[in-house]
Amino acid sequence: MRGALMRGAAGASIASLALVAAAPTAFAQQAAAVAERSFAVPAGPLSAALVAFGRQAGVQISYVPSVAVGIATQGVSGGMSVEAAVERLLAGTGLSHRFQGGTVVISRPAPAAGDAPGGAIELDTVDVTGDGTDGFVATRTDAGTKTNTPLIEVPQSISVVTRDELNVRNVQTDAEALTYVPGIYAQPFGGAQNQQNPYYIIRGFPSAQGGSYVDGLISYINYRYEPYAYSSYDVVRGPSSSLYGQSDPGGLVNRVSKLPTEETIREVQLQGGNFDRLQGAFDLSGAIDKDKQFLYRLTGLFRDGDAPIVYDYGITAPDERQFIAPALTWQPNDDTTITFLGNYLKDKIGQENSFMWPDTRQLTHLAILPSNYGVWNQEQYAVGYLLEHNFSNDLVFRQNLRYTHMESSIRSGWVWDVTDGWASRVVDGNDERRSDLVMDNQLQYDFRTGPVEHALLAGVDYQNTSDWIAFVDSWDAPPLNIFFPDYGVPLPTATPWQSVTYTGETYGLYFQDQMKFGDGWIVTLGGRQDWVDGRSVGYDLYSADPIIDAKSDDEKFTYRSGVTYVFDNGLAPYASYATSFLPQSGVDAFGNPMKPTTGEQIEAGIKFQPVGWNAMFTAAVFELTKQNVPTPYGEDPFGPQVQDGEVRSRGVELQATVSMNGWNLNASYTYNDVVVTEANPDVPNSSLAIGKHPRWVPDQMASIWLDYTFSNGPLTGLNLGGGVRYVGTTYADALNTIANDPYTLVDAVVRYDLAQLWPQMKGAELAVNATNLLGTEYVTCFSAADCKWGAQRTVMGTLTYRW
Repeated sequence: MRGALMRGAAGASIASLALVAAAPTAFAQQAAAVAERSFAVPAGPLSAALVAFGRQAGVQISYVPSVAVGIATQGVSGGMSVEAAVERLLAGTGLSHRFQGGTVVISRPAPAAGDAPGGAIELDTVDVTGDGTDGFVATRTDAGTKTNTPLIEVPQSISVVTRDELNVRNVQTDAEALTYVPGIYAQPFGGAQNQQNPYYIIRGFPSAQGGSYVDGLISYINYRYEPYAYSSYDVVRGPSSSLYGQSDPGGLVNRVSKLPTEETIREVQLQGGNFDRLQGAFDLSGAIDKDKQFLYRLTGLFRDGDAPIVYDYGITAPDERQFIAPALTWQPNDDTTITFLGNYLKDKIGQENSFMWPDTRQLTHLAILPSNYGVWNQEQYAVGYLLEHNFSNDLVFRQNLRYTHMESSIRSGWVWDVTDGWASRVVDGNDERRSDLVMDNQLQYDFRTGPVEHALLAGVDYQNTSDWIAFVDSWDAPPLNIFFPDYGVPLPTATPWQSVTYTGETYGLYFQDQMKFGDGWIVTLGGRQDWVDGRSVGYDLYSADPIIDAKSDDEKFTYRSGVTYVFDNGLAPYASYATSFLPQSGVDAFGNPMKPTTGEQIEAGIKFQPVGWNAMFTAAVFELTKQNVPTPYGEDPFGPQVQDGEVRSRGVELQATVSMNGWNLNASYTYNDVVVTEANPDVPNSSLAIGKHPRWVPDQMASIWLDYTFSNGPLTGLNLGGGVRYVGTTYADALNTIANDPYTLVDAVVRYDLAQLWPQMKGAELAVNATNLLGTEYVTCFSAADCKWGAQRTVMGTLTYRW
């Protein structure tokens, strides 16, 4: 682990105001400072020791890099108070500390009179929590560097959605977790449809392949995710292939699992809402033995209800989930930790199949199929582990492994003709079985060469994939009278007509060096070599004849370079250049193996963490291009593809996250100009698309979330909040003749600590959340023949009890 969070100086009046606001909790903070805890912080560089200390102490640590450069600590071990531990940690370093607003502030003592004026500045407070993701404002992440680095030091645009934000917004789906993040269009297919596999648009490019991760390991398309199981979401924008290999240039989403904790966690939830929703969840964690050598965590969620889709004639679609995730941590000694993780998920989720008039694309609330049809059934499980071993204070080895298996079956339908009020229907869908083994080995070595401090990372990873999918349909479905629908007429069984199997192996070698020198310079260099072998085999299931047999053998070296300068006032400008590489499975419309896509990006930005504020402000500008872009060979955006095109994306992203004096704020703005710069020569009329915008890419997005918790007076314990989300114009076709109108949605929350009314209810909280509070109706088309309703209004009440 590496470095400390750096923030700089803000106005003295603001810092004073923060201290005054914190005064009512001073006694509680002092009690925490004298409470005894168990510490095991090894001797070594002070910067790394402070990170470990903050996590073990459960307190916030504050300092800037110049304080810790070149300083070592003797460490601290044993049971003692936080006050005594920090004194021992800083013994002999010449540094002093103080508690300010619940934060341990590390600083140089002010010089005595007559000393040189150059050392006369005492560093002020910076709020940094244990692992950097506690609270509403995140300060650290593994996702950008794989080395648990302060966000301000990473020369890349990154957002972290913390557990606190997920809780206050009562996030229910994977897509909802990301709706307040800049640069990512989280619901391109409408709210209900995005309950399926994660399909996001990041900086203008889809994340369906190579853009989805769990605990730093790739998780392929069509796996599903339960947000209650994660402690945070990391959104890394821009190419990341130099670390992760197979990655789209737009970026990636990494989900961080809830892990076992030494402290006891007891949480149960009961939830109900519209669409007949009933849900229960629990999260339990703690130590198994008195020495805390074994820790556990058990998270589960069970839901019964209807999908948030509005149909006429009483038709409904199911939304059912069963999820369980056990975890066990074993710490055989101070240097070794291994956490075993597992999860099981079973879904039955209805897919929207509203009737649309073909000529006008006017969408109705008439269901094409009866209730409990048009459903995606899926069952999946995952097992793996996270291993970390410290060979010394400066050398650490990590190995992460996961095996995942899923089986799914979806049956849906569409209308191909309407005559005299009768809709001719087709029942279609697919069955899939997929298995993936992924492993990442990392070796991190922290050392110095003269004035330069290095965090050198070397790694090798491996992926093994097997994916079988069969396509089914039935063209003899009885027609539906759209004026007097009869949903009691039996539908035929859809039969398989084609299957495709993809198998592949990937090997990657990578390195990265984060170099610190001077008063605040940080240079990040990284590179990676990938080798990918794949084979796609397809059969006509009527004749059993092979129709596809294509092999691919791809390799690519990708790299990135970046420079950041962190001023003492917490301002950190940066610039970077990075490349990407993403193999494509299957074949194109002419039976040729798909070629990997490649990309490159230039990015510049500023990050700012003002002193005395628990806040992060970021701004980024970028230009990236993607080559070998797949283009539909025809009108169906999900049909056969060809390649060779190029798309350029330019944009600006702004974000502010603040948590102070009871207020939480998350505000963002995105401007994204994405255009086709080269056409695919094999696609008829494709040259007409040059200069046009690709499908499903908003030109602008903006959002703001604000909530406040009353801490005194008659409203003590009450939390009120809400958010507004704006999505700009998108297009449903390559020539931009079909435009989706912009839309604005409003969310809201009311939460109350029931102990304020009844002391015997300590730990109980009641919340009511609403998404799309105003019930705004909007339609998203993603082709000329397919449009879906946007997310409907949902209102949910949640009773949570923690003890």
